[in-house]
Amino acid sequence: MVSAAYYLKKERIMDHEQSLSLYREGKKLYDLVDIDFINKRFKNVVFVDWETVYVWLPSGLDSLHIGAGSVIGPHVYFFGETHIGEHTMIQPGTRLTRSTIGSRCNIGGHIIDACIGSDVATGPNTEITRSTIMEHVTAKHFCYLGDTKIGRHTNIGASTITANYDGIQKNKTVIGEHVKTGIHSNLVSTQKNNKGALRIGDGAIIGANAIITQDVPAGAVVVGLNNIIQIREVYE
Repeated sequence: MVSAAYYLKKERIMDHEQSLSLYREGKKLYDLVDIDFINKRFKNVVFVDWETVYVWLPSGLDSLHIGAGSVIGPHVYFFGETHIGEHTMIQPGTRLTRSTIGSRCNIGGHIIDACIGSDVATGPNTEITRSTIMEHVTAKHFCYLGDTKIGRHTNIGASTITANYDGIQKNKTVIGEHVKTGIHSNLVSTQKNNKGALRIGDGAIIGANAIITQDVPAGAVVVGLNNIIQIREVYE
């Protein structure tokens, strides 16, 4: 099966044997430079170091869309159909796989089969998989978000994870709007306890080191060693 492999200097189609042949000859895939091709295909997009940007698109370069004013850092990898909005920064070393990114974002880490809204920030050690992230969400530090939906204006604290696999199947986590999770929060979704989806209500605060296995109501604060739930007023 022939797949499409590109560096952003020139469109090339090659299979595994062709790639090995180039490698054995000591050639690099970006030896053939076509700057006019780049400027035409990605008009008004800034590539900090386009020699190091790699794209794997079985459907061809038409399946890569990057909005005007966006900046692509060095060593960025695109796998599969990818859409990026306008004025978005893709940080160095980021890997994007079959995902959609909104406008005015600052994106790092590994994004897989995800839909990310505008004005979202993720860090270089964040992984987002099969998830939907709404606008104005931050998840900057050592986070794993799998099979998760996150509402607007939510802050995901450092080392927060959504534990989506219960040993049998993958389960979903739904996090509301204006939610804050503390450092080292673990949101554990199981088919038995959550009927397939753990839900964190709007305006809830999850304290540091909390292990959440049951739904958290809107406006709740989860604190203490025993994860005591306290209720407060929801943010307007």
